[in-house]
Amino acid sequence: MNYYRYSIDSIRVAICPLPEKVYLPAEKARKQCLTTLDRIRQNQSANQQLAAGRDEPLVVRMLITTGSSLKKRRAEKAVKEDRLIDPLAIRIGKFHLPHFIWLMEVSPLSCYREGKCTAEIVLDATANEQEMCLLYARVGQNLLLHDSSISVKNVPTFAGLFEQYTHNLGEQ
Repeated sequence: MNYYRYSIDSIRVAICPLPEKVYLPAEKARKQCLTTLDRIRQNQSANQQLAAGRDEPLVVRMLITTGSSLKKRRAEKAVKEDRLIDPLAIRIGKFHLPHFIWLMEVSPLSCYREGKCTAEIVLDATANEQEMCLLYARVGQNLLLHDSSISVKNVPTFAGLFEQYTHNLGEQ
């Protein structure tokens, strides 16, 4: 028996205010990320890495966070039992990122359910709509920086998957 007049099903529209210094609206950020994802998918090798050998739909997860929080969390997850398992995360940790960023994570459905990603696209949330907002796009152990790419060689085969980001806008 439901004792409450309203429930989650009652919600038709939700408005979530963005931090004051975020100038790139969510809908524009999503469109830019999806455009970048489409460009990535045109490359056969990158498209295979996105799918991680699975024939299932891709899931995208979009959120806003701070650049420092993303770098910290990625660095923590890059090492497991004193072994470096994600060298690209260490490299990303050395980037200068703006205070606020839009992050789109991409993964096959089963990887998403396991908390893993095969790609991420990061935009400058403090940029306006006319500025270049793509900071980087990562697919497995390959990194796209403003139309130039970096690959990490001699990495474990499982390193194409990396942990989903957690602790959005709040460290504990």
